[in-house]
Order: sequence, then C-alpha cells, then structure tokens
Amino acid sequence: MALALQFSASVRQMRWLKPLHGDSVVLLNTGTAVTMSESAADQKLDIFDDADVKFMRLAILEAQKCEPVEKAYNVGAVLVDQHRQRVLACGYSRELPGNTHAEECCFMKLGWIGSDASTQAPADSPILQSPSQPAKSARDLASVVLYTTMEPCSTRLSGKRSCCDHLLSLPNIQRVVIGAREPDNFVMCEGLRILREVGRTVILMPTLQDECLAPNKHLFAKS
Repeated sequence: MALALQFSASVRQMRWLKPLHGDSVVLLNTGTAVTMSESAADQKLDIFDDADVKFMRLAILEAQKCEPVEKAYNVGAVLVDQHRQRVLACGYSRELPGNTHAEECCFMKLGWIGSDASTQAPADSPILQSPSQPAKSARDLASVVLYTTMEPCSTRLSGKRSCCDHLLSLPNIQRVVIGAREPDNFVMCEGLRILREVGRTVILMPTLQDECLAPNKHLFAKS
C-alpha cells in the first residue's frame, strides 16, 4: 500500500475492485488507476492514464465489430506510436482471412507479419498515418504500444502461432495494455506472465474489464 500512497494524499478516497485472476485495482483520488497483483511472484503496480483509456475504448469499438462465433473470443486491438500518440493500425478478431486474431490483423496491416496477398489491409483500413509518409517498419518505430481488449494468447486451439510469439518477434512493442485477462473457456492463457518474464511492460485496466468482455457475453452465458 505504501507504493500507492505516493499518488494520493488520502487513503480514504481509494476504492477497491476485484477483476479476474486474483488481481486487485485501486482507484486513486487523482484520477490515476493502478493494479496490484496478489501474486507473491509479481508484486507491482500497473499505472495507466487518460490516454490509455482513450485508446482502449477505441479497441473496444473494434471488438464490437466482430461476428460472434462459438469457439473463439471477440477481441479488438489498436497499435499506437507512443511518442506521437498516433494510431498506426486497428483490428478485430477474424477481420482478415485465416482465422486471425485482433493483434495479428494490426500486424498484418502494417506488413509486420503475413506479407501474402490474403493478409493485406482493406482499402478502408483505419491506419492514421500521413499520406506523404510510407508505412514504417517495426524497426523504424522505436516505441509502439499495443492496446488489446483481452490478454494476448499464449496458445491456440488451431495450432497457429500465438500472439505472444508474434509480440516476442517485435521488440519495439515494449508496452502492452490489456483490458481483461483471457477467461479459461478454451485454453489456459499465460500471455501476461510470458510477456512480463521477458521484460515487456504489461498493464491491466480492470476498470474497463466489463466493457472489454461484453462482446463475448454469448460465450459466458453458456459456460
């Protein structure tokens, strides 16, 4: 608790919530939110701000575009140039051919993975870059943030490469902001642990957890 007090002068104005997987979140009277893991192996505070909330809400809008299916989640993702606060790409589950995940769609649109014709971005793809500048490669962008409504997968029922594996091959994405941990309806996801163990900054935003999970209510009703 001592770490949290440096952000707020009044403990009485803190409010605790209980998100998934045993994490706790405290909302401070400054408007800043932090998440504290109850795991003894990971005692840390996750800090996010208004910009993070803005981009996560954009990811939620992406998730709402998904066509519901019975064996996969509806997820939205946004890639942001951290320094310029500019959206690079948006994506949602199964947006592009090949049983794609939301994060994969973002990477494909930027040409960072899947260079074949079936994975090119559609003409109306919301990549907000200057028309006079070519799309930058992963190496050109020094610091990119991934916002995703659900924890990046560590394993897939389809046997395809996981989103965690993709992230490990993209070292410029050093910060990953997650709206909700992946429920264990299909597999036991270890994306958060894997990414943190290799030194990536992973931020949980449980204050938006319900909105991030809402596009999947058809799955939870049957679980």
